[in-house]
Amino acid sequence: MLLRQTSLARNFHRSLTTRVTTTSPQPLARLPCSATSAASPIQHLQPYHSPTLHRRAFYSSPSRAHQPDMGAINKGRIDTTARVAHLRALMAQHEVQAYVIPSEDAHASEYPAECDLRRTFITGFNGSAGTAVVTTVAPVTGSAAAKSDKEIGEPEALLFTDGRYFLQAGQQLQPEVWKLMKQGEEGVPTWTEYITSHLPPSSVVGIDPSLLAISDYQDLSKSMAKRNCSLKSLPTNLIDEIWNAIPSNDPEARPAAPRNEIFIQPLKYAGKSVAEKVNEVRIEVMKLNKERARQGVTLQGFVATMMDEVAWLLNLRGTDVPYNPVFFGFAIVPLQDKGPATAYLDHSKLTDEAREQLVEAGVAVKPYESFYADLAAIGSSLASAQGASEGEGKKEKFLIGKRGSLAVSDALGGLEKTDVDRSPVIDLKSIKNEVELEGFRHCHIQDGAALANYFAWLEAELQAGKTVREYEGSEKLKAFRAAMPGFKGESFTTISSTGPNAAVIHYSPSPEEGKSEVIEKTKIYLCDSGAQFQDGTTDVTRTLHFAPSEENPATLKEIRTAFTRVLQGHIAIDEAVFPKGTTGYLLDVLARRALWEEGLDYRHGTGHGVGSYLNVHEGPAGIGTRLVFNETPLRDAMVLSNEPGFYKDGSWGIRIENLVIVRPAKTQNNFGGKGYFTFEHLTLCPIQTSLIDASLLSVKEKEWINAYHDEVLKKVGPVLEKQGKDGELGLKWLERECKERV
Repeated sequence: MLLRQTSLARNFHRSLTTRVTTTSPQPLARLPCSATSAASPIQHLQPYHSPTLHRRAFYSSPSRAHQPDMGAINKGRIDTTARVAHLRALMAQHEVQAYVIPSEDAHASEYPAECDLRRTFITGFNGSAGTAVVTTVAPVTGSAAAKSDKEIGEPEALLFTDGRYFLQAGQQLQPEVWKLMKQGEEGVPTWTEYITSHLPPSSVVGIDPSLLAISDYQDLSKSMAKRNCSLKSLPTNLIDEIWNAIPSNDPEARPAAPRNEIFIQPLKYAGKSVAEKVNEVRIEVMKLNKERARQGVTLQGFVATMMDEVAWLLNLRGTDVPYNPVFFGFAIVPLQDKGPATAYLDHSKLTDEAREQLVEAGVAVKPYESFYADLAAIGSSLASAQGASEGEGKKEKFLIGKRGSLAVSDALGGLEKTDVDRSPVIDLKSIKNEVELEGFRHCHIQDGAALANYFAWLEAELQAGKTVREYEGSEKLKAFRAAMPGFKGESFTTISSTGPNAAVIHYSPSPEEGKSEVIEKTKIYLCDSGAQFQDGTTDVTRTLHFAPSEENPATLKEIRTAFTRVLQGHIAIDEAVFPKGTTGYLLDVLARRALWEEGLDYRHGTGHGVGSYLNVHEGPAGIGTRLVFNETPLRDAMVLSNEPGFYKDGSWGIRIENLVIVRPAKTQNNFGGKGYFTFEHLTLCPIQTSLIDASLLSVKEKEWINAYHDEVLKKVGPVLEKQGKDGELGLKWLERECKERV
């Protein structure tokens, strides 16, 4: 599955180094999903004490139809006129001229829980990427933006999103209320450019400090200061105030926070104990202390704020967020002599095994609600900076990752007590241990059997003239996966797309009955799907045509050319051999070279990291053209996707995706003694040979395809055989597809 951008400052130049602190009083830190009934006032978590948090009755895991969309499901238009008017009234009370509503939650989650979908609530747009900005003043434009405070037009409500969602946003936004800002088009600013350049001078922009990364806040404040504008941390989230006021019996009421079980990821799957992981984090902090010594700074520990960081560190999993097996939680890891590691979560959600595991590891458990208060206590205990520059003392700080929020930094005492750097957990969990790698291999064999059963079933249904809609197909694939041992759920919404829909990169079929398109055997079918197994995560895309002989000859030739060029790029990545220190940014060209020969390309990255029974999108490494992919060299035991594609707008789309492991390469020489890497592919599913133009392939590429299919049949075939009658159709399909020679 393709990776979307989530950080609020991706459009900012990282060269900005000046740090600007908030000009408002320290904000009241809040918990996510703290929904209340209209009859009782919402209670917010204070930095210095721990009030009781009121919640509605909990609900079980949301059904798929109610989960946050990871694709472009269009659910129609919602009247947001009153909501925006209410928001502007609240903005006036707080004396802010603009208010920012991001997509993320307090844990910087890529896909938040339903109760945290604030941007969806206020705009009516439910695509997974976008930021809303609402103003109470008219913008300044043109030369006025640079040298005057002349306002032009009316106050605005804007939704900023990228090209994947232009169509969907246009259908869901009320044009009389919202203006769609098509990021990437000429003359269209990003949301950060808008608030720094298109608001009148001296404007104040309201934010929820728990939803804005501290690193983004620093950069944004620096740019806004040039126009005497500022950010203001508000004591409440204004969208929450509006949403929480809706009576609980109203269909539009805010959902309750998930209260689902938190369970263990056993050592036989995790490969490392909780104690080992905590110690690894401490070692990384101590390494940083050697660098910080020159600055008179000593780091006292690390604060984990992202859900997948906490889940990995504690060998725990949950279902609070759709598709990603994580739970609401924070963790603080002080140095060894500063106390035990502490997990902040809902203790009542822990299974007995989970409690025992944490006790055995020496990890303390405290209420989720006490996190910010404890941060404040830690911050007040840290040594001040006085005298540090003269060598009379050391500044003591706590490390937080770049995606840790402004609220976390403020609770610790601001930048004086906070060291913002790359999270050590991000790097540690990206390097899989051998137990995790073996789990990846095993679960991909199981997944391959489910895929064979699904594609065989779909082909048979279509050849028999039966009607199968895109959503029905995705549900059938889910059922085949659910029959496999160790299956825990899908890793994202299945992109089941036929014909023109396959050209929509992040398309997902509507779950409403009869609303998704009928899969036609005479058109391209693109299926991008994935699963969560207890021993690993899968993500695979295959593009098929169930009746190529019935396709228009000219169209078929065009499809085969594009399909073959995409496949050549896929093979080039799979077979790449590269020296240690190479980044995915440098490898990306290999995936595009064959397409470029035809004057073709694609507008997305080539690969993203994948977690081990964790988030299907995992940093820090990836393969792509964005400069961020040049920051992290590929390292041994990283798992990434390999997914080049091509999309003919309005007609069809092609993508071929496997997951791969970075592995040491056996080379005849070892220039510079640095060592070399290559890839081991994990995904085991045939690539349709009838869509290949063999005349474009080299001998080596043909050998790769034939060898790959031999491997698929050898590993997946026995699983289907063991299924007996249930796997009979899938086995016949697999044997036919794999025995075709190129």
